Amino acid sequence: MSFDVRDIYSLNEPSAKRPRVESQPLSTASANPEDILAALENEEAIPEEDEMDENSVKALCIQLDKRVKKNQELRVKHANEPEKF
Repeated sequence: MSFDVRDIYSLNEPSAKRPRVESQPLSTASANPEDILAALENEEAIPEEDEMDENSVKALCIQLDKRVKKNQELRVKHANEPEKF
């Protein structure tokens, strides 16, 4: 059984990144009405997220509460070093 050095090095390489979504910011100052209409129609084609039910709202509130508490703790701990958080 033989190994090639390139096989060993390839194991340490990170996986390929996801391709970027091709969306360009649309400036209404330089865009013509057809481009604006096309952008709005594309936006409408994007599916809406699932509706929020009681459990998902509760989970979001708990998550927000945890993050606020963590932020407050860091602000007290690093009062003189705001760049820490």
